[in-house]
Amino acid sequence: MSNSISLNQQDSLVEYGARRVVIVITAILCALLEIVDTTIVNVALNDMKGNLGQRSVRSVG
Repeated sequence: MSNSISLNQQDSLVEYGARRVVIVITAILCALLEIVDTTIVNVALNDMKGNLGQRSVRSVG
């Protein structure tokens, strides 16, 4: 009987571990996509400003 309980606990721990891995991988991918998205926007902003006719601001002094 105790062997049966032990197997159920091991199956539960394996399932919990697998869910934990999926959650961690998802969080890492979300962070990576956020960094890539921010980088793309920051690079594209200068090109967008030029296309909209905005000139670069020169400092006075």
